[in-house]
Amino acid sequence: MNEETLAALISLYREHPRWAVWLPPPGGQWTAVRAAGSRPPSPDMTMLWVYASTSKELAHRMCRLDATLESGPGPA
Repeated sequence: MNEETLAALISLYREHPRWAVWLPPPGGQWTAVRAAGSRPPSPDMTMLWVYASTSKELAHRMCRLDATLESGPGPA
């Protein structure tokens, strides 16, 4: 792993502590997953997955999903 990739991974973990992040395989995508709720993951909890071709795009998608979860459901 090169220094740039390692720096990107560390940055993602610092900015998004609720997420697990996987490095992309050669020619693959960055991957991240987190529990849909605020409690710890369990077998019955929905998990949210995001994929991106770059760490920057992955961070953007993680931020968008976090913001959606924090805002809660819309009006009924």
